[in-house]
Amino acid sequence: MAKRLFTYRFAGIVPVTVILTILGTLLLSGVIGASPVIDAPVAVATLNTPIPTQAAASPVTQSVTQPTVAVETEDADPSQTLAEALPALLTENAGVTGVIVVAPDGTVAYEANADLPFISASLYKLPLMAQIYALIERGELTLDQKIPLNRSFFQDATGDYYYAWNAIGTTTTVREALLATGAYSSNAGALALLSLTTWDDVNQMAASLSMSDTHLRASGSELAAWLSSPDAVSQVSARTTAIGFITEEAATGPVMLTTPRDVALFFRKLMAGTIVSQSASAGMIEILSQQAVDDRFPAQLPDDVQLVHKTGNLDGVVHDAGSMITQSGPVILAVLTEANADDAIATEMLQEIARATYDAFTPS
Repeated sequence: MAKRLFTYRFAGIVPVTVILTILGTLLLSGVIGASPVIDAPVAVATLNTPIPTQAAASPVTQSVTQPTVAVETEDADPSQTLAEALPALLTENAGVTGVIVVAPDGTVAYEANADLPFISASLYKLPLMAQIYALIERGELTLDQKIPLNRSFFQDATGDYYYAWNAIGTTTTVREALLATGAYSSNAGALALLSLTTWDDVNQMAASLSMSDTHLRASGSELAAWLSSPDAVSQVSARTTAIGFITEEAATGPVMLTTPRDVALFFRKLMAGTIVSQSASAGMIEILSQQAVDDRFPAQLPDDVQLVHKTGNLDGVVHDAGSMITQSGPVILAVLTEANADDAIATEMLQEIARATYDAFTPS
């Protein structure tokens, strides 16, 4: 299938078996307007999903009894490091920013505005992919099944990140559309997949994954009721800016909403192998580890850092979220922004947050 060329550097493709092997060893169970608005960091909560935690090293049996000597370390606690480093970075973006960092043991190492509503942009493609994999698991679809590429799937006059204009009228496969949707953020690929399911089913998938504040194609009374809910948002000033931005977007049609916490929860479940099934999760991990839109989290990270992530962007909206493998284990990071005065500044902020998070979990 012909593909459009674009300037993103391709991330290294990490075999899923390697990632799952690392995760199996390291994880054992658990679970911000014109000026930036930053919520207070929280470092002791737990994200509500079962996930493996780091296994303790097995003691070595000695043939000669020797006294046990405790080895002290001066490495800073990641939560403290993040609480010191991230607030200053968050002030760089003149908009609303939500952040959540989940440590390898499932505890929330840092969060700011993690429950604020954000326009999801392409992050809606995560529960969409999960829904397609669920249909495959039930035998209702196959990876090699053909999907016609209709003209209506190509909504951007400039084309698509994956499918070229001359692909209109041809066919793709479920397998290729999943790759295009996850790794290239292809809108044509996503709409091809949506032709096999419904928005109601995708919303039900999000709900089944406990993404309780994710509402796709929300409009009218549903949107108004959720935005007015005291459980949906916390800080008044950030809430006002977020709702103002979302309301403006909703004036032109239904909007898709999510929160940093919901997206982080999705990736916790994904890395634990519990999105639909172990094999479905492995398929999604393989695709998202090939993320071609790598101008955010990967930009300031060492080249060998393994990432499984998904981006999203619209005018005034820049997101990135996923899992990075650190020396301490897999860390979940979700950074969502909206009402940005300058998307380039927001993008650079995401790069710096990713680097600060990586450093916090990588002992010197």
